[in-house]
Amino acid sequence: MNNNNSDYSITSELLKEESKLKGVIRKWVAEQHDQADVYQETLTTVIEQHQQSPIKNPIAYAITVARHFAWKLGNRSFEVYDESSDLRESHSAEDSLLQNEQIEKIQQVLNAMPPMRQQVFIRRRLHNQSREQIAQDLDLSEEAVKKHISRALAQIAMHVD
Repeated sequence: MNNNNSDYSITSELLKEESKLKGVIRKWVAEQHDQADVYQETLTTVIEQHQQSPIKNPIAYAITVARHFAWKLGNRSFEVYDESSDLRESHSAEDSLLQNEQIEKIQQVLNAMPPMRQQVFIRRRLHNQSREQIAQDLDLSEEAVKKHISRALAQIAMHVD
């Protein structure tokens, strides 16, 4: 596969879901200029990661990356910028490999989950649906949705370092 076509393909997939991605970023980041920064960093990171190893679900991966950047933004202390701490510069090949291995482990655990648990978890964590909305859509009680999410998280935690 041609790398330029691959970059175009992933970029077009991400742009199709731009409003969704920006919507979840707005939930996590208050300042508009910070939202734009998180969005740009997310796109850059996803495209760079896709060049290393194809991403099967770009929007889900982008939401996870955006959550990470939003979390870092909220937890950072005000300090002098140090070029060596730049995320893309500090990632070694080993770090990337370990991250890819963890993603594969999580995917395997998700695939092994009972279908209802898997669907509830994906709707909640990747699509950011409310427990109430999931319960309504799947004709479950909110308590059942909470249990599915808890059990999915426990199952993932058991298999991921």
